[in-house]
This record gives sequence, structure tokens and C-alpha cells, in this order.
Amino acid sequence: GKKNIQVGHTLSVTCLFTNPLDIPLTGVEFNAHVSGNGVDKSLVIRRDSIGPREKVHFPVKVKSQPGTHIVVATVNTNELIDSYGFTEITATGEVDKKQRGGFPKKHDTSKTNTDSTEEQ
Repeated sequence: GKKNIQVGHTLSVTCLFTNPLDIPLTGVEFNAHVSGNGVDKSLVIRRDSIGPREKVHFPVKVKSQPGTHIVVATVNTNELIDSYGFTEITATGEVDKKQRGGFPKKHDTSKTNTDSTEEQ
């Protein structure tokens, strides 16, 4: 679902993946991409394996800009291809121009879980 965060604060998203199978997944590659209004960040994490029914998570953090940000997470393994999930986060308010770089010094964290499984 949609989430909101204050402009200029750190957008922190935790991507969650659960192995839906009763066998280990091998050759695991997590990809997360955050995009929207001046934000374009990708993250790739590789693991040898994920156990049967095991839950794993990986964090993604970026500075928010005004507007809507889309977070897309995909997981590819030797056994499953293109499992994905996504969420939409809207940054509201105005950037505090008194701070260097236009961002406030104090950071607020908004957490969103994206459960990426084969069924989604």
C-alpha cells in the first residue's frame, strides 16, 4: 500500500523475501530499485543460498524528494526467476532550505515491508 514520509528525511525500506519452496534456493540475487522525482538508486545483493521457507531481508535507504517514489524489489535464483514486489511512498511537505543541501539534519525513518514471493 501507499506510505507517506516527510520531504528531505531518509526513506528506509526493508525488502523481505520468503523462500516459498521446501528446497533451498541457490545463486540468489536481490535487486532493489527506488525511483521518482530526482531519486534513482539501485542495490544488488548476492547470496549463495536461502534455506527452505527461510525469510531474508535487505534494507534500502535514500533521501526523499517531493513526490512519489516507487520501490521495486526482485529476487532471482537458479530455482525461481523474477519474483518481485513493489510499494509506493509519497514524500510530502517542503525541503527546509536553511539546511545545507536542502535537507534537515534530523532524520526520520519510515519502514515499509515489501514481501516478494513467487505468488505476487
